[in-house]
Amino acid sequence: MAGLGVSKSLVGFSALPAVPAELERIVRHGADDDGVLDGVVLLSSAFTGAALLDVLDAGYPVVHIGSHVVFSPGTERSSYLLLGDGRHLDPG
Repeated sequence: MAGLGVSKSLVGFSALPAVPAELERIVRHGADDDGVLDGVVLLSSAFTGAALLDVLDAGYPVVHIGSHVVFSPGTERSSYLLLGDGRHLDPG
């Protein structure tokens, strides 16, 4: 599985301090044996749009994302997922 998340505060968004522990409890990686499923964790600045595409291309059967999401009416770009590098991933 792949666990991606944002823990630090970014412009306009508060920190999500529980995300690192959340991912550690879900994803088992390296010497860590606390997680439930083997996989990879990409946290904060490692959680980029390119990293998300790589995870999806790699075919992980489970992808868990801990971040902020903005749902707003309007154009496709009005709603987005906040990436760990501060960029916005919109559905368009």
